[in-house]
Amino acid sequence: MAREAARRMSCSNNMKQWGLALHNYHSAYNVCPGLGNGYYPAYSIQANLLPYIEQPALSSLLDFKTPLLTGSRGSSYINPALSEVIQCTANLFKCPSDGTDHLYPISNIGTTSGDVAYARGSNYVFSTGSGVYPNMDLRYPTDGLFYYNSARGFESITDGMSNTIILSEAKLGDNAGSPTEGDAPEMRRVADVGGWVKPLAATDNTQGTDPALTDPGDGSFTSIKGQTDACTDWETKRCGAWIWGAPLYSAFNAYYPPNHNIPDIHFHGMGLYGARSNHPTGVNAGLGDGSVRFTSNSIHLDIWRSAASIGGGESVHLP
Repeated sequence: MAREAARRMSCSNNMKQWGLALHNYHSAYNVCPGLGNGYYPAYSIQANLLPYIEQPALSSLLDFKTPLLTGSRGSSYINPALSEVIQCTANLFKCPSDGTDHLYPISNIGTTSGDVAYARGSNYVFSTGSGVYPNMDLRYPTDGLFYYNSARGFESITDGMSNTIILSEAKLGDNAGSPTEGDAPEMRRVADVGGWVKPLAATDNTQGTDPALTDPGDGSFTSIKGQTDACTDWETKRCGAWIWGAPLYSAFNAYYPPNHNIPDIHFHGMGLYGARSNHPTGVNAGLGDGSVRFTSNSIHLDIWRSAASIGGGESVHLP
């Protein structure tokens, strides 16, 4: 118990560093960085914050004039110039309670067939909001601080900096290739299914009107559980590339309560990505004022979701 308490404190200190880096970035640009654009992902929020955190050796390897990907939409690849830096990591990226350390195959390098780009990940992920429809569609402004191509400033957090979640934790994927059966051991896999989010991937680039997703409000998430129970295609690289601005790798939403027992689910870059950790009873959550609160798995779902929204008018405080 003493060792876990120390690990949890170390995790909290890491998150405070990320929160401080976000404030330093905001002081420089008067906005916060956003995710990539979904169709052609760019550098992650984490990557953009590196110059504002105490990681000079790693941040010096990044030149943001160098595009993360080469090629075109549908046939893009990791830029060969970044093949080494994407494998670098630091203690600041990892929750010591997780203990997982993989090199994740995330793409080809350039256009050379079979030349695979391997990356390392991070347990610390930034909030895209409540995840309640339509806020899982990151092509449009969400009720969170971050979404595709977002450039929101702190003035948009009208619920109060000390009341709003900006980052939390997620478990690193188990890197089991692309299994076509099984489940999500330790909730380290994401169900890769299509039906419920297809309306959000409309070809006319407009928000869908029916996500085919029901939530009876009792925490059972009936339709989602049915799809994850039947899932035969699992994504195993959750949080597998700290450098990549895609929600699978670098973001979460508050649709599920912390450490929920139904796996994450996604399709075409959108989904329900929960806050998860190996801490016994909850997750660390970083707030807009730079503080970190340990949040219990049993937190009321409405409070958790409200704390992830930046301007819902709710007066909530994480316990």
